[in-house]
Amino acid sequence: MRVRLLRSVLLKVSAAGFFAAAFYKFRRQFFPLFPRSSASSLEATVLLQSRAMDFADLLHSPRLSYVNATGSSTDMLYHRVTRTSKGTLLMAFYFPQYHTAPENKLQLKVKESHYTDWDVLKANSDRASLTPLRYYNLAEAEIIRSQDKMANEYGVGVFIFYHYWLDNTMVLNLPLDLFIQRRRKTKFLLCWDNESGFLGKQLYDSPEKHGYQLLRYFLSENYLTDVHGRKPFLVYLTNQVDVAYLSRLVGFLDANGIHVKLGHNYQHSKNNWALPEWSEIASEFAPHFRGGPGRPDLYQYVPRDPSWETGSEYWQGAITSWDSRPRCNSLRTHQKMCNGRPNGEPNGQVSPVGFGKLLENLAENFHPLNVDKIITIFAWNEWAEGAALEESKEHGKLFLQKLLSI
Repeated sequence: MRVRLLRSVLLKVSAAGFFAAAFYKFRRQFFPLFPRSSASSLEATVLLQSRAMDFADLLHSPRLSYVNATGSSTDMLYHRVTRTSKGTLLMAFYFPQYHTAPENKLQLKVKESHYTDWDVLKANSDRASLTPLRYYNLAEAEIIRSQDKMANEYGVGVFIFYHYWLDNTMVLNLPLDLFIQRRRKTKFLLCWDNESGFLGKQLYDSPEKHGYQLLRYFLSENYLTDVHGRKPFLVYLTNQVDVAYLSRLVGFLDANGIHVKLGHNYQHSKNNWALPEWSEIASEFAPHFRGGPGRPDLYQYVPRDPSWETGSEYWQGAITSWDSRPRCNSLRTHQKMCNGRPNGEPNGQVSPVGFGKLLENLAENFHPLNVDKIITIFAWNEWAEGAALEESKEHGKLFLQKLLSI
């Protein structure tokens, strides 16, 4: 009897030890960067910085070369992606809002009333400088297909989809889910818009759930990937992001074989030209240069020279145009500083000619860290803000045609 009892105790102790060891191994494998508390944001920053520096050695390894139209060769990080005839890699910010979604509900007297920017554009058509040929629905796969085709025809290699993770759930993700259903001519990457607003509240308490939901996008063959298998992931607001959360998110993705390359929107208005230690990519966000979109000359490019320890890439930015008067009357955005007329004089800053000159000026001032000659463009389809590459009633395809010269 005693032998049986002793044997039972030994089996239980052995099982407990086995499960404890297994759990420890699991935790080390799947949560290698998890800080123990939110107070360890400094530790998280150091971990992300160390991770970025570890990958810095890759920059000294051989890269693929791109032979441009003149016959000269240049190193590049991104291949199998559409470029212009001169080797420029164009990336356009993509606003995925134009479809019915639970979060796209305008809080009016009628609870069933849904909203997209098409509604405010229609209601303020007399104020709009840009009008689309049709008010499309991004829940239709055919619209996604036609946008992919149009982008490719005019040399846009990448869509930068805004990614929203609010109240611990995906928001406005249907267009991107449609985009990844098949192979596309245009690549994409994500810019995490980590700002609370009318769509929901930005929370920083479920990084593994967030990472799990992101896996399907990073696993897509359409996601922009560099020659080392790393995938750019931009963060919109640097001063609001929880670095410990970011570290946990990256750790979860690493454990699942997804190696992201963190970057951030390099801007004055929101981030005060911040260059965080966890970021490897500074991506210019043209609407928020000094003076904002209402600055005196929207089409003037002022070169900058950022330098930070973990920095390895610098993407430079342009803006097509700006006229946000339609949104001035929106109950959603409550935009201020709308003076009832387009920004700038005499006819507002909605000029394909001005946009073309901006691109030419920018192409003459590529930074040494911008080896791939990347230009991020605001925007593909921000219609209510008067910024759209897409074909319009007022200017046809003139904005798109300016892309062919660079």
